[in-house]
This record gives sequence, C-alpha cells and structure tokens, in this order.
Amino acid sequence: MSIEDYLSVNWQIKPNEDTEVFKLRIELQTQEWQRMVRQHGHLYMIRFGENDIRPTQEDQIDTAELVKLIVQPVFIALDCPLCQPYDHFDIHTSSYSDRRYLTKIVHPRYPEGFIDKDGVWTKCPCLIKGEDRKWLKFKGTRK
Repeated sequence: MSIEDYLSVNWQIKPNEDTEVFKLRIELQTQEWQRMVRQHGHLYMIRFGENDIRPTQEDQIDTAELVKLIVQPVFIALDCPLCQPYDHFDIHTSSYSDRRYLTKIVHPRYPEGFIDKDGVWTKCPCLIKGEDRKWLKFKGTRK
C-alpha cells in the first residue's frame, strides 16, 4: 500500500460494491496497514506550517533535519518537531503557552484518521524514555 491508500474514500463502500466484498476489502486493507506500521512505523502528519501538513513514515523521519525544515517562531528552537508545531505559541510572551506533547498520526480505525482528514491525536514519541525507545523507527534510533 502507498500513502495515497490512506485517503478516506478508499476506506468507504464503493458504488455497486457488495457488502461482503467491502468487508473483505477493509479487512485486507487493515491487515496491510498493520503490516506497514510494524515494518515502517506510524504514518505521522507533520505540520511544516499553518496550512502545510504532510504525511511521513516514521522510518523516513530524521528529527535533526526536520527541525531545519519546519517553520518556527522567531528565535525559538524546537525541542520536538513532531508535537511542538501543534502547540500554541504566544507571540506576546515569545513562548509556548501550553505544551501538550500530542502529535497526529494516520489511523484508519477512526473517522478523522486519514491523510485527507485531520489525523488522530496521540502521545508524542518524545515522551518515550529508556528501553522503550528501541522500538522507535526514526532515522538514527535503530542499528
């Protein structure tokens, strides 16, 4: 499956499609999605700017490079390029008023969990500590 297969229209019943065929197709798509997540990690909805949100596979994300690409407030360094662009930046105090440590991923089990929708809120991987970090698939975290 490609990234474009995670558009919401591909997970809805097609005109003149039998219900059994639809159920089988969705089951196969779900299995393929699970295989893709095991192999490549989650599909993150990375926010590069106000109206620029792009889906990117976890194993394609280099956080050091991503920090350089993301539009950020003046003179403020990003701690985490996955969750911080979703936080509210207060221009009056020149700081983030609320750090929620949430990011968005594609997850087709939810109505908004598609590329053409908003994506699903999830806890940011920057909160994962210790041995659990070895399961992340970001560039530079695996041997």
